[in-house]
Amino acid sequence: IFSQCVSVYLPLLMSGQDVEKLYSALEETCLQLSLNQERRKAEDLLQELSQTPWPSNVQLVQTAWTRSQNVFVIFHAGSILKRAVVRDWPSFGAELWAQLNQLILQFLAERHLQPGLDWAGFGQAIAVLCILRKLW
Repeated sequence: IFSQCVSVYLPLLMSGQDVEKLYSALEETCLQLSLNQERRKAEDLLQELSQTPWPSNVQLVQTAWTRSQNVFVIFHAGSILKRAVVRDWPSFGAELWAQLNQLILQFLAERHLQPGLDWAGFGQAIAVLCILRKLW
């Protein structure tokens, strides 16, 4: 099943077209990582997800951070955002910078109250916020 998931979603990753499908791929990938089934393929798909272009990657992270209860998804969504910020920061305008700050602060403010969420996901969000502050 996971192999089929990879073959269907890989073309979408490069186009950044459908955030819902990207989110489904992220959820499925993290499930495979946590179950240690087809781990290498899951790691490869996470690498591909980290190359998702703007603005789809921001929408993907926002979707994952607002919907998911899976700590792996929350962590890897933050990692995707962190890589994207480091990779693409020279092209940021003030509007995107403000949008990213708002996304991160909203996540930190709203999700910290939910039981069972791992601090590693919050660490990713804080790391992205620090990188944004340093680069801006």
